[in-house]
Amino acid sequence: MADDDATPVVALSAKPSSTSGSKRSTVVLYAVVHRLDIATVIALHAFTLCTAGHLTWTINKPDGRRDADSGEQIAVGEIRTVWTAEDWRGRGIAEGMYRQAMEVAARAGWPMIIDHNPQRTPDGDAWAAKVGGYRPPLEPVRSTAQTEVAFSILEAPGGEGHI
Repeated sequence: MADDDATPVVALSAKPSSTSGSKRSTVVLYAVVHRLDIATVIALHAFTLCTAGHLTWTINKPDGRRDADSGEQIAVGEIRTVWTAEDWRGRGIAEGMYRQAMEVAARAGWPMIIDHNPQRTPDGDAWAAKVGGYRPPLEPVRSTAQTEVAFSILEAPGGEGHI
């Protein structure tokens, strides 16, 4: 077993939480999956366990970021992807996952500051502005092929091949 397997790969939030959005509130459980330097919050509807969305972030962004006020180099995470199922949009799912990621990072001793990715869609940029946090200048959005390569390094829990 590899050293990074010493801690659980999946943890559920202690209790369901309620989201609130423009459509209606939803009771959600969050599952957090992490391996090496990548973590994902998965939002599950508390009663059906349907996947409502997921947010993946780099736990500790290489080289961090220079703080705008102090000029000091700080440790940060960085969002890689955010997705909410179409039927669940407008209920605060993505914001709940973002807040859950920061809470998990704090409990795990990871950088609690999780920056937004510079490669954001227009909807992603609007969401990032709404929830707050550091938003670097926009860069062109990656192609689907580039995203598939980025996810190809992730393995299923137990090392049973790629997911």
